[in-house]
Amino acid sequence: YRLVGVVYYGDYHFVSRVITRDNKVYAHDGMEGGSSTYEGTLDSTLPVKNLERLNERRASLAIYA
Repeated sequence: YRLVGVVYYGDYHFVSRVITRDNKVYAHDGMEGGSSTYEGTLDSTLPVKNLERLNERRASLAIYA
């Protein structure tokens, strides 16, 4: 299994990150335009530790596949 997504919650709002097979990380906030934003490559430009929070929201669910 590998990490494929993280859901964050805070301020009565959910946001998420998706991690592709090649470890590219995209953030998604449906209320902020509905498109995903590329953040970098996991372990290269984006350390795993940085996945704990997204815009002051705390990780509440990790998705593995």
